[in-house]
Amino acid sequence: MARIALAVALLAATVLPASAQFVIQSETDPDKFSMRIRGYFQFRYTFNVRDETESQEQITNGFDNRRTKVGVAGNVLSADTTYLVVMAVNKRTGLGFLEDAWVNYEFGDTNWSVTAGQFKPPFRREELVSASRQIAVDRSVANEVFNQDYTQGVRLAYNDSQTRFQVAFTDGFRTLNDGFTNRNEADLAITGRVEHAMGDSLRRFRDFTSWRSAEETAVLVGVAGHWQTSGHTFAAPLPAPERDQYFLTADLSLEGQGWSAFSAVVMRTTDPDEGGEVTDFGVVAQGSLFVTDQTELFIRGSAIFPDDNHDIGGTDEFYSMTVGGTRYFIPESHAAKLVTEVIYYPEPKDDSDAIIGFRDNAGLLPDTEGNQFVIRAMMQVMF
Repeated sequence: MARIALAVALLAATVLPASAQFVIQSETDPDKFSMRIRGYFQFRYTFNVRDETESQEQITNGFDNRRTKVGVAGNVLSADTTYLVVMAVNKRTGLGFLEDAWVNYEFGDTNWSVTAGQFKPPFRREELVSASRQIAVDRSVANEVFNQDYTQGVRLAYNDSQTRFQVAFTDGFRTLNDGFTNRNEADLAITGRVEHAMGDSLRRFRDFTSWRSAEETAVLVGVAGHWQTSGHTFAAPLPAPERDQYFLTADLSLEGQGWSAFSAVVMRTTDPDEGGEVTDFGVVAQGSLFVTDQTELFIRGSAIFPDDNHDIGGTDEFYSMTVGGTRYFIPESHAAKLVTEVIYYPEPKDDSDAIIGFRDNAGLLPDTEGNQFVIRAMMQVMF
């Protein structure tokens, strides 16, 4: 049995690509076993201003640890077999819970691979890009309404430097840590995504930022679809609702020397066994520009268009606009950064409760009267 050697790599801040890494690996054959410990936390301040009423305070503000995550990644048995396990901390209770937990096997030099475990289905790009690599404090409201979150299942993928194709057979959207009898799970769910990069490799699009050192303008085009059906899973004491859901999305990303742009549209159709079919839409567009080597400005707008046939809550359109800036303390690295932003919500939040729901992660609070402003600042450190 190979002895396990312990190595700690401390990189100077001027060359740090993302974060220092603590690595355990086989001394005689690193391809047989390796484990890298990594994580990050995001500490945030939020200041929300709403129209004052008898039941609502005009100002709500405070601090929270938005995200705290620690994980291990590496390979086992061979370089073709990799794994990832990530534990996150619930910001309200302080208790840990499992996010990613998967193993991936690459079929030699064929560019094909298969993944099994808990992961995010290959659907919306905004959700697939790590929360640590966004340009704003957090993802858009449109993403939070339509995103896939985590699931359990298997995924088959083809991936070369320019093109990626993925298809996943899972328990359905938003089934994080659910058992197979949970009423939230789909009886059958299939997700597929295709994306193609031009001008550079797919690796460049791991985030939404394009550094000033970029030599070429690059384009990424992506399309994805999802279908799931539910209603026959055993779930005591309440049966699962019988319905089919269909999701479609398309996105376009542009990156140049110190600037980036991203836009996406998404559609969701819900067809219940009882009641009418409803189709909701979402749109998001954002852009960023470096004004110095370590200072980036950004702007983002999103809109949600609910179906008029929702039988609960309001069905008005819901808009948001965000402007802000990021200071990267380490050049060309997300390892340590300060993000500040101002968000404007022009519509009363309750008008879209049929699909908006509770969104304090977006700084959005209940407001029956009118608009609200949100000022946020977030410090991120990766390790």
